Order: sequence, then structure tokens, then C-alpha cells
Amino acid sequence: MKRKLLALLLALTALCAAVLPAGALGNDQLVPTSSTQRMTKSQCWQWTYEALGYVYHEILARHGFIFDPNGTYAWYFTNQAWYHAIASRNNQDVYNSLSRLEWDNINLIKQVRQDMINTNNKNPGGKPAPSRNSYYSTGYSEPYLYDNSFREVQMSGNVRMAVYSAPSTSSWRGANGKAMCTSMNGSRSGVYVAGRDGNWVLIAYYLNHGANQGGWRVGYVRQSEMSGLRDSVQQLSFLYQYVTINSSCWITDDPLGYEEPITRLNAGTGVTLLLRYRNGQGKEYAYIETTYYGQTLRGFVPLSCVSGY
Repeated sequence: MKRKLLALLLALTALCAAVLPAGALGNDQLVPTSSTQRMTKSQCWQWTYEALGYVYHEILARHGFIFDPNGTYAWYFTNQAWYHAIASRNNQDVYNSLSRLEWDNINLIKQVRQDMINTNNKNPGGKPAPSRNSYYSTGYSEPYLYDNSFREVQMSGNVRMAVYSAPSTSSWRGANGKAMCTSMNGSRSGVYVAGRDGNWVLIAYYLNHGANQGGWRVGYVRQSEMSGLRDSVQQLSFLYQYVTINSSCWITDDPLGYEEPITRLNAGTGVTLLLRYRNGQGKEYAYIETTYYGQTLRGFVPLSCVSGY
């Protein structure tokens, strides 16, 4: 696994703009007029089959549609600044709120997608769907939790370590309770360390296999499991400050790659602010502690979603 240069991370926005269709990045929209103007078949045929799925769901997203975190579209829309899920509504309410024009556009998109299937032509030359691999960074160079940098450490031998979201074996654990980090021997161990919380070490590592390939996970491993660790690890200093979620948002253990969501926190939820965090792209997060199904959960939410700090 190669460490990315900081300059490459800072250039990510320009790179994504060149790869994604116009208007697909950040605070823009794929078809901004799809809720106010009637679409045409020729307009739909400008997109690939996969991209039309995003165009269709963009109409729903404007009304606060709540996406399945494990589905096709959540990763994209939850990272758009204009998207705000409305936690007090369900998706049937969203469907009921659509205008006749929006329904006509949705049905047209569905019809064109079906035509593509019937003619065995998914329009590969059309505008492509957003791509995770191009939309997100898959690496970083010394990201930091303000004063606490993640740095790759040297380890002896290959070690498999159980990873938890908080410094406790009873805390929430990713990968359906099976999150593991495998180190490699030597200075390129693949294990990036920020510091320790007692006998636990806060690490980041790259997910190079499985459904989340290309993403990262930030979590804790027991220091006793870091066999052959050749580096000293500093004690982290947390804020432990009570704050409130001011707008509904996802919490993730991956602020470096795909930002794969764990669960949604509703506005008004009280949480503990541990640190403020800025990734290699300059995006700011609050590193917080909360509970999830009775288990302690630590993770990252956009800094703009918390108040009281």
C-alpha cells in the first residue's frame, strides 16, 4: 500500500471534476432542473444506465429521502452539501410530496432504463455515474487530529488485530462485529497510529478487500496485540465536551475514504466531543462518542452538524 502525497490529496477536487459529469461534485446536482422542468427522452439518453439511477434518486433526495446505508446511492447523496434527510418523515412521505412533474420525470427515467435493458444498450458512451474510486481519495499523507498526526509505524512480523470503535471490547465493532487489521512486517506496516487511550491505540488502516475496498477504518486495537511495535505511542488528550447534534447526519468510522455510514444521528441528540479533525482534503469533522444499540460508538460527523463546543 503506497502512501499518497499531500499534493495529490489537495488536487483531488480538480481530479474529480474532470472525471465526474458536470455538476456531480460537492454542492451541485446532476440535473438541477429535474424537479422544475419536464425531461425528454433525448436528455435521458445522454446518460448511461447506471447514471440514470442517480438522476432518478436525485429527485427523491431533494425531498429528504432516507437512503439505505448499504445501498447503491447513500455514499453519494450523503456527501452532497445540499442533501438533508428529514428524520421525522419516512420515505412514503417523500413519495407523497413529489409533484406531478417530478413523477413524470421519474417514470420517464424508468422507461428509458427499461428501453436500455430491452435493446441491450446501456449507453456506455453516455455521461457516467459518479465513481467511488474517482470521487474519493484512497490514501492520505499524515492526516491529523489537529495536533495528533496519524503516522505509519514499524512493526515486526505480520499481526492480525481486532479493531473496535472505542477503547473497549464491549464497544461497537465494524464489519458485522469482525473488524480486523492485518499489519505487514517492517516500516511499511500499513498501520497508521494517532496515539493511545490508556492501553488502547487509535489507528487508521486501508480496507483493501471486500465490499468497502478503497475505504479506510479508524478504530482502536489493544496495545498488547501490536506485537513488535518499534515506535513509541503518545497519549491522546481528549476534550470530553458535551455537544448537541444540530442537524441530522451520518456517523462514520471512515473520514478518509468512502465515509461509509454507520448510523444516522438525529438533531437534538447529545454526544461527547472528543476531538476536532481535519482530513487531507481540509474537510472538518467532530470526533464524537455516542451509543448505538447499547454499545459505545466513537466516530466522525461533519463539524457543522454539532453545536455547543
